[in-house]
Amino acid sequence: MRESVAALLNEDGFLKDPKQWTPVIARQIAGKEGLDDLSQMHWEIILYLREYYEKYDFVPTLKRVCRVSGSYETSCLSCFFRNDPVKAVKIAGLPEPAEEIRSYYRGACECKQHARHSSESPIAPEPGDTSRSVS
Repeated sequence: MRESVAALLNEDGFLKDPKQWTPVIARQIAGKEGLDDLSQMHWEIILYLREYYEKYDFVPTLKRVCRVSGSYETSCLSCFFRNDPVKAVKIAGLPEPAEEIRSYYRGACECKQHARHSSESPIAPEPGDTSRSVS
């Protein structure tokens, strides 16, 4: 991670100012978190987290986020973000969540399909699905 980006992060790796978020910064934070390759579905989740936070000023429930991935199981964030769904919040550039939110996200999730959803095996949108795209 470049020194200039590190200066934008707090001691836990969250952006100090969410307004400074860019896809480039997201990729650098993801790399720091062990997610070197973000799939289309990673981006779907990241962008949904950002949109929801900007609209409601708080992080959505796991169930809402998992619907973006086409899953109604709360394990979806763990599957995409290496058994730590808080990484998704961090990569999305959102403010550092309170301990209650961290506990909720981490306690509600355990990926049973991690091998299928890991960044080594990116999940792509269904053929013909152009509802959300990342450049």
